[in-house]
Amino acid sequence: LAIRKDLGAGATNSGYVLVNRHRGGRYLVVELLSSELLHRFDFMFTLPDGTFDFETIDFNKLYSPAELQDVSLDELIAWAESLPCCTTAEDGERPGDPLNLVFVSELNYLMGALTRSGWVYTERITGKAVVESVQSTLFGSPEWNYPVSPLFFFGRHQDFAMQRPRGSIPQRNHMRIWMAPVRYQGHPVWVAQLSRDIGVKPTWHSPFLMTHVIDPEIDEDRAYLLELLMRSQSVASFGYVDGVGAATRDDPRYNLTGDPYRTDGRRLLIVIAEDPVPIDEVEHIP
Repeated sequence: LAIRKDLGAGATNSGYVLVNRHRGGRYLVVELLSSELLHRFDFMFTLPDGTFDFETIDFNKLYSPAELQDVSLDELIAWAESLPCCTTAEDGERPGDPLNLVFVSELNYLMGALTRSGWVYTERITGKAVVESVQSTLFGSPEWNYPVSPLFFFGRHQDFAMQRPRGSIPQRNHMRIWMAPVRYQGHPVWVAQLSRDIGVKPTWHSPFLMTHVIDPEIDEDRAYLLELLMRSQSVASFGYVDGVGAATRDDPRYNLTGDPYRTDGRRLLIVIAEDPVPIDEVEHIP
């Protein structure tokens, strides 16, 4: 990233910011301090090398104008509550992990908020990615962009996924995200499924012939995400709506690969901020 400042009379002062390369893209903050002012510049940029899942879809062409619906806040809440509880397998029948998040944001601000909070991009399922992922699982080597197996909603698998590494592939937070045919105050709405991996096990339901075991306390992952985004000043407002359906310790529900989970049944609704918002200024949606 080259930064040039016009000093007048044709003179310029150039500088370079050198950073470690993150596969897929990264978030970068540049702060320029003068004697009187602090200038902050936030950059979120992707590296289009052709192997990441977000590169496979043109979001501007995902829905026709006739398919898009603009909604008020009350209508957005009612719509979010009316969504099915869970993702499914490709057949649309067998239930997968619960849909426990709704975002309101332009794509670049959503990706920026997540990368600023430590989330990284996810590679597509390719032979090379599978081999690297198996090696990481077996030998504990770090692999931060491990592919995420497909789950289905809106009649398609996730549009893209993000993950937050925790030292090895069997331990990570991951999120599958779909763009919805809904707009709130002119901004896209996204539905997401969030969970945390705590191990691996064999399965016939994955192209890897193995899958991750999720932490059954999925509401903790939801709260963790909100805390991360608020601490990075990425939240304009948030609230909770019904929709997932409660599942207790004595009567849990199960995802596609048989992992039990418990939840209070609510979805977290987050409006992503376009400019930094301090925690004490974040608005609560009743």
